[in-house]
Amino acid sequence: MNNPKPEISVRLIRPIDCSAQLIDAYKTLLLAHTSVKDSHFRQGLAGVEQFVIAVADNAKLVGTACLKYQSRKYQQYLFKQAGVPEMYNPDSIESAWVCVHPDFRGMGIWNKMHEIRSSYLGNRPYHATHRVENHPVSKRTERRDGYRQAGKDFNSVTSEYKLRLVVANHDLVYDPVKKLIYGTLPEKGN
Repeated sequence: MNNPKPEISVRLIRPIDCSAQLIDAYKTLLLAHTSVKDSHFRQGLAGVEQFVIAVADNAKLVGTACLKYQSRKYQQYLFKQAGVPEMYNPDSIESAWVCVHPDFRGMGIWNKMHEIRSSYLGNRPYHATHRVENHPVSKRTERRDGYRQAGKDFNSVTSEYKLRLVVANHDLVYDPVKKLIYGTLPEKGN
């Protein structure tokens, strides 16, 4: 007999609204199924603006992502390592810590998490890094998720893997005069 497909709900939640148990479950899932190190998780936790969580049947955490701020120094380092320091944008937020539990892959969870992140971010500039060797992520982020590769693949002091920097809503050359736009642009004529 086949198990029924679980009901998956995805939502944003601010760290301040998370219980200690939820943050622990988030960390456990992330560390078990990604290359994120515990020290990087603890260090990055303070910069999280929003967690994205996917829950199966209102009980089990099965997917994670977050939107977080990096230190300016590290963000500048990423863009420099990719060979595009002129694209560094201090208003950019990092989309990070994306993970779907292996037992729940292929159920559209990544799509749901991407949709809620994109809706929340609107036209705001954001970026992400991922392992070059992770071909499903490479193909997906650049083909379906609206990212484009920024510069060249590079090695980083924070990872043993070759990394790729991808961006969305970034100008080729950062213009500090431009105003940061949150949400979606109004329809023409409004």
